[in-house]
Amino acid sequence: FLSAANQVIFEDSCRSIITRKDPNYIEEFTLLSELMTVDLPEDTNDSSSSLNSVKHLRAEGGTVILAAVKKANQGEKLPRSTETQKELGGLKILCRQIDYDSQQEMFLATGPGKVVISNTKVPEPNEATNGAGPGMQWWAEVENCGILKYLPKENRIIADSEPGKALSVEYISIENGQYGPVVLA
Repeated sequence: FLSAANQVIFEDSCRSIITRKDPNYIEEFTLLSELMTVDLPEDTNDSSSSLNSVKHLRAEGGTVILAAVKKANQGEKLPRSTETQKELGGLKILCRQIDYDSQQEMFLATGPGKVVISNTKVPEPNEATNGAGPGMQWWAEVENCGILKYLPKENRIIADSEPGKALSVEYISIENGQYGPVVLA
């Protein structure tokens, strides 16, 4: 703990979990890295701040991973251990560094990096897809990200390419158990 800077520094296989609840869904963000620096709020005696609140968080060292999973909020009907929440989708960002700003509720990823986005669990290539359920399911992968902003509250991702490269986008869907064409951009 660095009291003068109001920071806590964690080293070696760090994990941070941030949960955001809404009347309709629960979103869980898991951040993995080798080094995490947490800037604490200036007034820790403030009754409006909780033990889980942070001002800013930086994850760096090796490959940094942010995994976000959105599940249907089924309320308090069943105990958590027996409750099976329907997974609505998620994303995974892999990059060199991620900063989380709690005021803006924004993750800023610094590349080189990529993001995988999905509204379904991605099946293995030889796995049958006929049990995938009704409607269309999809996933997309964006590579060569230099700077990537993820704003979960707005459900928005803004990506800029690495210098001298173009963003590479792959998209595939499954509808009624059948793979659709792979779309490249």
